[in-house]
Amino acid sequence: PRAHHCKVCKRCVHIMDHHCTFLANCIGRGNRKLFLLSLYYGFLLSVLVVLTAPKALGTMASATTHSQEPPEALYVLYLIICFVVFLQSAMYSVATFSLAAFQTFLVQRDETTIEFRRLHEENESQPTLDPNDALLNPHGFKEVFGRCVLLWFLPIFPNESRPEPSYDELPT
Repeated sequence: PRAHHCKVCKRCVHIMDHHCTFLANCIGRGNRKLFLLSLYYGFLLSVLVVLTAPKALGTMASATTHSQEPPEALYVLYLIICFVVFLQSAMYSVATFSLAAFQTFLVQRDETTIEFRRLHEENESQPTLDPNDALLNPHGFKEVFGRCVLLWFLPIFPNESRPEPSYDELPT
């Protein structure tokens, strides 16, 4: 059985992956696609900030050095804030990439985090990629994202992959 009872939410979740404290919700069959898409979108946005922030900082800094007048305090504060946002985006991009890569790895293996941990705790082994595993298992991706590849990166559920109404959503 792939359903698990969440101690935090106090409900059963079909194909439960984990309880996300940041979202205050369980990640399972009904919302795993949305969770993954939020990781992908967050990563892309943070990379966009990391790529564009240095040019903006350079432009502002060069405007300050060519000026004969000392920079205003608000201008310096703005430079500091931009630099801090750049650093936070860089750290966030590393974190979201790591989590998104791991979750994508699990999707292609048609596993959840709970199943992955349980398997490797029982075997007391480090996780390895089996050469016999298909690197792009279409079943795993279709199970989470739906059959239509064109809709994989849109936050919608096509009819064939819409979560079925079940006891997952009922509090126990």
